[in-house]
Amino acid sequence: MPKLLLGHGVVYSGGKAWAGADLGWLEGQHFDLAATQTAFDEGLDHVISTIRRRDRLDEWISQITADSSWTLIIRRLGWLRGISDLTGLGLAVEIGDWNRFTGNSLGACVGLVPSECSSGASRAQGPIIKTGRTCRRLLVEAAWHHQHRYVAGKAMRGRWDLASPEVWARGDAGNRRGTSSRPVTSVPVWPTSLSFGNWRAGAGPTVLTRTCSLNKTTLHIRCISPASCERLR
Repeated sequence: MPKLLLGHGVVYSGGKAWAGADLGWLEGQHFDLAATQTAFDEGLDHVISTIRRRDRLDEWISQITADSSWTLIIRRLGWLRGISDLTGLGLAVEIGDWNRFTGNSLGACVGLVPSECSSGASRAQGPIIKTGRTCRRLLVEAAWHHQHRYVAGKAMRGRWDLASPEVWARGDAGNRRGTSSRPVTSVPVWPTSLSFGNWRAGAGPTVLTRTCSLNKTTLHIRCISPASCERLR
């Protein structure tokens, strides 16, 4: 479809392609040659059929994740970035009983540990073993979401509503690991107390104190000025 249109100088400029709004624009395209029009109609029909099939599968997956034996594990996985209903269902079905594994042994199941060729006292490690192809592909796709700055959006906060404070706090900590992020400010379990002391210009940094109501852990963040502390609230 894109190559056929581009070959005839037809380019969509109404926004992001294949986002839904361009389907009406596609249906309005006509070509002089009957063969070109037939090829275009067949391609458009295939696109529409694929979109409808995708929507049906999405609806079915949503029903499965809402009420099935995998619902609990899918919701727990969904508190991590890059994992929604589709990825969560795939991981839940592929791994099955998660109680069989620990944090170390799960990596071997999905093929994320190095291969090894040892004999006697010599030990040689090579590339990852690449077992569990489906799980590894899902995890790699989810991992791409962690390259960006972490900001808890509307979808993520909606998933947190289904969890206890202790569980979503652990998921939030996992999302922040190894990334640049800003604190979640709209969740009420992180009361913040600010203490500027006798701060004055040129007197050096002050401290922003955060106390977690779950485990009473206190974090001390050094700030250059009261204004910078306010931005961290």
